[in-house]
Amino acid sequence: MKKIIACMILLTNGVCFAATDLNMMADNALDGLPGMVSNIGAGRTVAILDFQYDAKVEIKNIEEKVAQQLSKTGKFVIVDRKTLEALLKEQAMSVSGITDSRKSLEIGKVIGVDTFLSGKVTSSKNTLVINLQMKDVKTSGIVWMGELTGKDTSRGRLAVGARVSSFLASARTIMKDNTGAAIAADTTESRQPVLGAAFLFHYIKQSSLSRRLLFGVDATFTRGDWTRDPFDGTVGGNTYTIREKFSDYNMTLMPMLKFKVLPKSEIFMLYAGAGLSADYVGLEATYTLNGTTVKHNKIKLYPAGGIAYKIGAESIVSDNVSFFFESTRMPRTVIKRDVNVNFRSELTLEEGSYNGFGVRYFFGD
Repeated sequence: MKKIIACMILLTNGVCFAATDLNMMADNALDGLPGMVSNIGAGRTVAILDFQYDAKVEIKNIEEKVAQQLSKTGKFVIVDRKTLEALLKEQAMSVSGITDSRKSLEIGKVIGVDTFLSGKVTSSKNTLVINLQMKDVKTSGIVWMGELTGKDTSRGRLAVGARVSSFLASARTIMKDNTGAAIAADTTESRQPVLGAAFLFHYIKQSSLSRRLLFGVDATFTRGDWTRDPFDGTVGGNTYTIREKFSDYNMTLMPMLKFKVLPKSEIFMLYAGAGLSADYVGLEATYTLNGTTVKHNKIKLYPAGGIAYKIGAESIVSDNVSFFFESTRMPRTVIKRDVNVNFRSELTLEEGSYNGFGVRYFFGD
């Protein structure tokens, strides 16, 4: 109840962090600590002092997290807060005396440490900042100091994006009479690239199962054009020529799963998803019989749809920008249309996929 009340009070000031979120932010910040202290000589015995926390930071366990990260390096002997307090109590000394250089030297000799580590923890919006400083006991000189920043990756993030892509499909046309029997067919399955553009809405959230997994939802609006090679056929002594131009208006909506290839970085991620696809295929076609044009359609729309699949790779290069490459496998589409009162044409698009590069912009910090 106290935590809920405290959260409501902070919410009125525009900031409210749950303890679990702050722990994740702290872990994200301290992931880089071992690398930052790599240039410090090995063999130091480091006593970790009580950190200073601002009022917005509810957790008070950053000292333990720092101790764990420093221990991973294998370069330091760590004296944590509880051990330090116990040693000082045995010698009837106080932690407050460590701030004085002469007393700190005396305390350091008594408890057997040569380095003190102090810290300050602050928060701003969705960011946790940890400032650390190592001081040499003998000289009171600064051995190392650094600032580590952790983002609240548990919060969902909304992004918009754009993609330029090509549409690659296998197409086959069959001519049928009134009974539905095939009387002529384009036996070659042509695969032709088509330029298209897409506009994307993207929502992503860190998974509670693993820091390497993210879940989200992706909505993509795609527009592409395709002019097919002319199809020539002969039916009952009559020669047909069909020229077709397609305009695809597609929308996909699908849940996504992202995987960080590097556990501590979003510089390279792989993702996949499956969901619904809705299409309106615009057709502009010219039909010629024995050299005479018999029918001409101006962008007649044919509905289609089904299940689509998407795979991709993404690199988040800054807090707000990412670049990606993705391939979306489209469902099989069949377009049926009457050529005249005696014949109809049936077009089948199979193995269609949009493949291309794009950029996303993520809102927020």
